[in-house]
Amino acid sequence: INYDNWDENFIYNNEFFCPDEHIISTWKQMVDDARNNGSSLGAIIEIRASGIPAGLGEPIYEKIDSDLAKAMMSINAVKDGMAKLLGDYYPPLMLVWVHLAFTSLLLIPIVWKKYGPTVFVPTYFGMQILRSGFFILGISFFYWSLNYIPLADTTSMVFVAPIVVTAFSPFFLGEKLGLHRSVAVLVGFAGVFIILRPDFGGERVGYIIGFAAGFCLGLFHMANRKLYSYQPQLVAVTYTALLGALMLTPIVPFNWVTPRMLDSHILVAFLILSTVGQILLISAFSYAAASTLAPFQFTQMVAATIVGVIIFDTFPDAITWLGISFVVLAGLFIALRETIVAKQDNT
Repeated sequence: INYDNWDENFIYNNEFFCPDEHIISTWKQMVDDARNNGSSLGAIIEIRASGIPAGLGEPIYEKIDSDLAKAMMSINAVKDGMAKLLGDYYPPLMLVWVHLAFTSLLLIPIVWKKYGPTVFVPTYFGMQILRSGFFILGISFFYWSLNYIPLADTTSMVFVAPIVVTAFSPFFLGEKLGLHRSVAVLVGFAGVFIILRPDFGGERVGYIIGFAAGFCLGLFHMANRKLYSYQPQLVAVTYTALLGALMLTPIVPFNWVTPRMLDSHILVAFLILSTVGQILLISAFSYAAASTLAPFQFTQMVAATIVGVIIFDTFPDAITWLGISFVVLAGLFIALRETIVAKQDNT
């Protein structure tokens, strides 16, 4: 449609409800040709809005990708709460294997149908193994630390991951660190130091394990960035889950605990939330880039705090909150700055 020929009075005077009378004959011919060929037609719709007050609506925090990201992070926090409940009886490696195996069974048919069987012949197999290994270590350390420290504290350590990526990016990704990113890294690690208050006794062990989880997840994210251009996000998630489950299978028999009937509802909830979280993760990445979604990790922090208070009656103390704020703000700053830089590079 030529916008210069727009005539609202003509919209209801033709079978196509078209505002441009000059294009009607062309459309009729296209429809007749498609019908005769047993084919179909598609269209690109352009929407023009005028007279809208400046600032109306929320262009970032209420978009579909934002809503999916917030839902994903919140569900993950509840799932982690289930893992903390289960961690009193089941070993972390067993929970990780169950999580990855169930995710693999869910995603393999979807990936097979969408991309075909050849997609399961991975490129850069060594890097794929390394990425899955970092993921296994990160999640295992995360579940392990839940046995020692509150859920919100453990979740805060996940924010170490983008700080680790930034700190090591000059060595492994060939990226320039720069002043702003360097300051963010220093602030983030200062927050870690405040949280740890390292006397290496009692519950401090849990914080050290939590830090190890964030560090390994940071290495996982770096491996992800290395492989980013070689596979779609859905395939990447499937590879990580499948290879992780296969790598843990020989170890699981030595860490296996027969599930108790009284835990069945928690185990089912854990698997359902893991599945829904993966679906939302994939859906969110299909609508927006990772750098755009990263700032919404703060919702996981909020949800983890709420779950910790409601289920476990735990709440981080003032000093821990100070350290958490340092880590979270540094992680969010890095994520937001990466988003801005990425947009500048694309313009």
